Amino acid sequence: MNRQMVAEQVRKTLTILKEKNQDGKLSYFVRKYIKQLNNLEGAGKVHNYLKGTTNTFYKKARPSGENRLIALGWEANETENLMTLFVTDKQSVIKKIRKVLKVLREKNKDGACAEYVRKYETQLDELEHAEFIHNYIRGIYYDLYHNHTELYEGESDPFLHELADAEDALNVYLHLHPEAGNAYGEVPEKDPRTMLVTVDGSKIHSYEDFVSVMQKELQFPRDCEGMVDRYLDWIRDLSWFDYDRYVFTIQNTQQMMQNSEHDAKAIIDHFYRMIIPFWDHKYKHCIVCGMRKDIILNLE
Repeated sequence: MNRQMVAEQVRKTLTILKEKNQDGKLSYFVRKYIKQLNNLEGAGKVHNYLKGTTNTFYKKARPSGENRLIALGWEANETENLMTLFVTDKQSVIKKIRKVLKVLREKNKDGACAEYVRKYETQLDELEHAEFIHNYIRGIYYDLYHNHTELYEGESDPFLHELADAEDALNVYLHLHPEAGNAYGEVPEKDPRTMLVTVDGSKIHSYEDFVSVMQKELQFPRDCEGMVDRYLDWIRDLSWFDYDRYVFTIQNTQQMMQNSEHDAKAIIDHFYRMIIPFWDHKYKHCIVCGMRKDIILNLE
């Protein structure tokens, strides 16, 4: 993912906003997107001016019942997520880790979350001082959500969202900067609970090619017919398998980039923005009695 790719997505959403803004009710969002696009097209540091715009879309859409705003909300959500991903750096991760650690310490008066505090303290120390970073906090959200309901006040508790956000931010940072650390640790190749999928990137010339390979490897119940949306639906289902972990390895990634840079970046971006976060914690909002799965993407 690069600055130009993000700018293209912002420009796309801005174009739709302008087309739908004939009555001026979307002027606030138009101004936000213009400011973001100017920032991306400039030479200075990138800032995220779109944070919170999706929630504002829905707040305006629900009481008014305007379908055009609801539809725009989906588009804006994709763009806002992309901006959030793009501006994730070490300092932003450290800030999120510190914020969660502060709350955990406050909740740890009776030792209820001492182990969480220890892991977050170790994570923060390594982020601030170590050259190579491990992921000590992965899975804490899942464990706390299911096993320590006394530590939060319902699913709308902001602390839950901050906890998930911190884990997501660290995962994204380590995925985008593999030289800085290890997001998962080594995976046992003969683990019976792990499914290994290898894709030869040199043979991928389009997203459709990738979908074709993945639907065969993952034995999708129905043909995706080259449609990316269908692929994303099935890979966020996987109900016909009983694996706990899926390790996807894309070999010859550079050749795949040369074949089609736009599609290659989209393939990788969808893993980091949609597939990995879904199976890490978002699945519980979509799948009845669903279970968390480790999704690992290796780029070679």
